[in-house]
Amino acid sequence: MSNKREYLQENELFRDLPARDIAELERITTLTNVPRGRVFYRPEDPGERLFLLQEGRVQLYRISPEGKKLVIATLGPGALFGEMALLGQQMHTPLPKPSRIARSWC
Repeated sequence: MSNKREYLQENELFRDLPARDIAELERITTLTNVPRGRVFYRPEDPGERLFLLQEGRVQLYRISPEGKKLVIATLGPGALFGEMALLGQQMHTPLPKPSRIARSWC
C-alpha cells in the first residue's frame, strides 16, 4: 500500500481517529526501509518513537547474560513496537531487528 493516510486509517489503533488527527499523523510520520539484520534501536537509546510495521518481519529479542540471543517475539505487518517507552519507560527493552527487509512508519 503506497498511500500513507490510507494505511494509517486502516490500522486498528488509528481507525477511529478523526480526519484531522490522521492528517497530523500523516504529517509527523516518516517511512523507513530497514535492511535485514539492522537493529532499529538499542536499549540505551531514549524511547521516543513508535514503530508501525508495514512490510516484513521483525524479531524482538534480548541478549542473555551468557551472550545468547533470546527471541521474545516475531512481529509481522501491522504490528506496533517501541511504544512501551512512550508509556513511561525511559529506555527500550527488547532489541528489534528485521528477519527480512522491513518497512515501518515512525
